[in-house]
Amino acid sequence: RLCAILLLVAEAHALSYGDALRLAMEGKVDDSVIISMRDEQKRLQQDSAADVSALVNVHINIGVALLNKANSEPDAHKFNALYRESEDVLEQALSMSPSHFTVISNIATVRKNRSIRNPTGNDGPSGESAFSPPPESPKSKHQAATADSMPYEESTRRADRGQPPADAPRRRG
Repeated sequence: RLCAILLLVAEAHALSYGDALRLAMEGKVDDSVIISMRDEQKRLQQDSAADVSALVNVHINIGVALLNKANSEPDAHKFNALYRESEDVLEQALSMSPSHFTVISNIATVRKNRSIRNPTGNDGPSGESAFSPPPESPKSKHQAATADSMPYEESTRRADRGQPPADAPRRRG
């Protein structure tokens, strides 16, 4: 009986990556969603032919899922751990794609949310204050500064196309 119960529990966590993304986009982030995303991350890391942008996107999705889970977690110890983990995953994505606007924007969001929920900043990663400034893109400091000025979906679409935020100043001439 115990084996059958364990098997059922294991099957309950076996979501496809697509299903995990769908659930995350619906705001239904639980451990099975994060496990599925981590499985996809491991699969891509082991695939020597995997596209770096696909791996960056999986890191972003894991980071955002952890961020959303942290935002809804009432326990301070747990939400601080989730924010740290989210930031770590997003910083891994940033190391693969140093000017990726969505990564930079999400790191800033993690730090902002953590500082709101933990204003003392005592539980930052490796002694870092929750008030650490967000990373800045070497291409455009303005993009990082305006990450909160448009809906997430729009900023993501624009960043993926290499476009600046809609409210970025336009060059004359």
